[in-house]
Amino acid sequence: YLEKFFPTEFHSGKDQETLLYAKKQRDNWVFDVLLQAKVNSFYTRTESLPEAGFYVLGQPIGELPVVWFSENHAGIKRWRPDSSPPIGPALDGSSSMGRFDTRQEVNMPVHLGPINFLPYAVGRFTHWTESMTPNGEKNRPYGQVGVRATTKIWKVYQNVKSRLWDLDGIRHILAPEAVAFLADAHGVDPSDLWPMDPGVEPNISNLSGFSVGLTQRLQTRRGRPGQRRIVDWMRFKVEAGAFSNRNNSIPADGRVFSHSPEYSIGRNFVNAEYEWNISDNTQFDASGNYDVATGKLGHLGMGLNVQRTPRFKYYLGLYTLPAVDSSVGTVGFTYQMTEKYSVSVLEQYDFDFEGGKGVRTSLRLTRKFPRWYAGLAFVFDQTRDDVGLYLTLWPEGVPEFRMGT
Repeated sequence: YLEKFFPTEFHSGKDQETLLYAKKQRDNWVFDVLLQAKVNSFYTRTESLPEAGFYVLGQPIGELPVVWFSENHAGIKRWRPDSSPPIGPALDGSSSMGRFDTRQEVNMPVHLGPINFLPYAVGRFTHWTESMTPNGEKNRPYGQVGVRATTKIWKVYQNVKSRLWDLDGIRHILAPEAVAFLADAHGVDPSDLWPMDPGVEPNISNLSGFSVGLTQRLQTRRGRPGQRRIVDWMRFKVEAGAFSNRNNSIPADGRVFSHSPEYSIGRNFVNAEYEWNISDNTQFDASGNYDVATGKLGHLGMGLNVQRTPRFKYYLGLYTLPAVDSSVGTVGFTYQMTEKYSVSVLEQYDFDFEGGKGVRTSLRLTRKFPRWYAGLAFVFDQTRDDVGLYLTLWPEGVPEFRMGT
């Protein structure tokens, strides 16, 4: 039902879950408990019956220049797959099992002049009381060492003035950063584990790598006389990374997650992001990925967001994904007709897929009541050849709480 009539919610919305979650937090420690059950047979879910967690964030160790981070989970888990998957035979789930996972990290901040170094070490151990294979491995010790380095360099150009570009001085900030890590995992292989939680079973391996990046910011002063404020005029970030034991088969951009490198996406990459605040009401954004494994552009997206008057705003965008021969252009606007009524129009067209094809057309009329909003929307999804008419109600200030048909 969701996949057919609400595809956006099905593919990218919050999971349909039945759970009870409780958390106690004080200062830099957290204790939580999760009780989660699978109610509907047509979903794949990991049950927690229950699972408890304990976290410590940034705890100094005595008088030593060392900071400690701790993450611990223990509980009874069970993986229960979809009873009738749309593709292939139904998979066997797991029985109820105990699982214990602990991750300990120590950092030692070092300042060498203007450069901040952060050497760190991670030790992690996971134990399962059951294995997918008879007499299979049930333990996974994991170790990681690495270093993070950052600094900032800036210069101020007070004489840069422009009414056309709304500039009153320029501050140029350079922020280079680098991350490198070595990891070693033993015991059970991720492919021999039930895929219960993405943060525990699938991702922990012998992946090692590094990334280097540079963020540049151009800041200026804007605003009325006496109310001047510092804003970002332009921001440009470029980052490159490489890995050992990389996986060139995954359909994703490479990434190094410096806070937890074991979760990084092991694919050599060059990524870039650009942001230009042309004025307080006009922004241009762009981002792209170069995939080193294929020697091709992974994706490229750009968009212009303009609020021309308090009553009228529009968006122009283009997103291209060469791997699937897709280049989707988006045009949309919202116009406030009166204090109570506004209209929004959106059109998306794929210039490459199947030689050119419409993607989505929508028209929405919104009515404002004293404390509620009501929306009537017409949507034509050309890719699915679906037509929809939606009536939605939501309270002012809480757009996430919607009732509709």
